[in-house]
Amino acid sequence: MDKEQYQLWKEHPQTKQFHQYLIDYRAQLMDRWAQGALTGDDSLMAIARAQMADEIVKLDDDSISEFYRNQEAV
Repeated sequence: MDKEQYQLWKEHPQTKQFHQYLIDYRAQLMDRWAQGALTGDDSLMAIARAQMADEIVKLDDDSISEFYRNQEAV
């Protein structure tokens, strides 16, 4: 995926809606965690999911390209 393709994907309305879902999902998880509604393994899982959602939203084309460059080197 080149930079132009990435920008088209990122600006697509469905991509924006998906990113907004991830942002809202993360916020809800963090609120539930802060309120003490999640304990033990559920708490750890919520934190991991929140981190993953944040990483996906912040993912850029350079990170994707770097990932695949590293895979080709293996």
